[in-house]
Amino acid sequence: MISSRGFTAPQIEAPASDVIDWRRRIHAHPELSYKEHATSDFVVETLPSFGLSPERPTETSVTVQIQGRGPGSTVALRADLDALPLQRRPGTPSPPR
Repeated sequence: MISSRGFTAPQIEAPASDVIDWRRRIHAHPELSYKEHATSDFVVETLPSFGLSPERPTETSVTVQIQGRGPGSTVALRADLDALPLQRRPGTPSPPR
């Protein structure tokens, strides 16, 4: 568990190879804003393995609440799931994987 100022969050541990696979999977199938169906589905499928209970306020968003142990500040984290519509110029090398 991670603990700071009365807040306890689940310890999230995953082998580096899993994290790399997740990143590659998400980057291999980019989805534009409000069309992140596969990406948000993947996040919802993965979070329970860390003891978290994801919710779907909309069909392409995911939220998780981690309850603190007592009164105190609220911390909110936000992450974007969408990709940008970029076009690679002819002759430009692909980034390394």
